[in-house]
Amino acid sequence: MSLFNRFEADAETFAVRALGGDLGEARAYGDLLSDWFRLVWAYRFLFRDLLALAATMPALATPIRNMSGRMRGVVEALLRRMIEDQIVDVPEEDIEPLLANVWIVSTYWAVYLNLQEGIEKLDAGHLDWGLNQVSHLFKPFLIPTQGDDVFPLSARHEA
Repeated sequence: MSLFNRFEADAETFAVRALGGDLGEARAYGDLLSDWFRLVWAYRFLFRDLLALAATMPALATPIRNMSGRMRGVVEALLRRMIEDQIVDVPEEDIEPLLANVWIVSTYWAVYLNLQEGIEKLDAGHLDWGLNQVSHLFKPFLIPTQGDDVFPLSARHEA
């Protein structure tokens, strides 16, 4: 339970940063998307092992799903602000599929590397690989004058 509580606190800290204030600058969006990806990566076992966790600790299943939904809402709000600030141009009908794909890549890229590439121990290069995959999901929607300041996410490092 304490690991989940730490995840919940870290996720809430991210949410407050992502939803608060006026971002304005394109680079701030890239920093937040990178931070979100790193947060999901740090707690990837919660998402990857949800079914096993729910079987052994049923009390965690609903809180994990609720927090996952909260984080998805934060990322959607961030995307909508990026549209508003003319960082990306995503038609309304493409928002849901884009968000779903960003979520899938962000939560399951490590599983992909293990199953498809045989990589068992992840390092910083693999984290950059995953961030680059997320960057590519946004690429078709970037407004050319802004995109260079947001992407690639893989060039960002934790402070």
